[in-house]
Amino acid sequence: MPQRKKIENPHPLLQTTVEPSKPEQREMLLDALLEISDSDPLLRYYVDSTTHEIILSFLGKVQMEVISALLQEKYHVEIELKEPTVIYMERPLKNAEYTIHIEVPPNPFWASIGLSVSPLPLGSGMQYESSVSLGYLNQSFQNAVMEGIRYGCEQGLYGWNVTDCKICFKYGLYYSPVSTPADFRMLTPIVLEQAFRKAGTELLEPYLSFKVYAPQEYLSRAYNDAPKYCANIVNTQLKK
Repeated sequence: MPQRKKIENPHPLLQTTVEPSKPEQREMLLDALLEISDSDPLLRYYVDSTTHEIILSFLGKVQMEVISALLQEKYHVEIELKEPTVIYMERPLKNAEYTIHIEVPPNPFWASIGLSVSPLPLGSGMQYESSVSLGYLNQSFQNAVMEGIRYGCEQGLYGWNVTDCKICFKYGLYYSPVSTPADFRMLTPIVLEQAFRKAGTELLEPYLSFKVYAPQEYLSRAYNDAPKYCANIVNTQLKK
């Protein structure tokens, strides 16, 4: 499985479901998480729109232990956590385009949209451009397409955020006066999903880079033990 290129500002690498031990403290828990996340950029959370579960994203288990203790001591909320899972991301495998046309079933929206997706080198992030002239499709419609793309990239083919991808708005058609920005906003994620299906996506797993300082006599043991933890020692430097 390909690895994501390391980043300077670490993103959360793990996620878990959290719930209060006392169900009546759910709102207290949400208020506390909002306050904590404002001061801790490595902690993120959201409420799943389908299951209504509270999902926490964080950097490591030690951080979660600190958060759990803080919730109990400062906010008087005890929590229950499920086993954490790794946060993956997705990247398109190849270039692809997809178009859905207006008044062609089953399209229920007064809009035509054509999008292309292209993979970018690992670590590039997301890029977007529009080939549709503002003289034809005004800014409110263009903004609606960008909003739809942001939403569509939150969940790739495997349910993870999409990254390292260039998306181009290549074709748009509307009918005046019935078409609205909402038509474009709602149709865009559908077109984007089909473009991703044509391109295929690969899962990217996170990785971290560390500097380890140890006495020289432990060097051979470090080389032997590193693979046990899915680690690779790139180079060593002896200091006097």
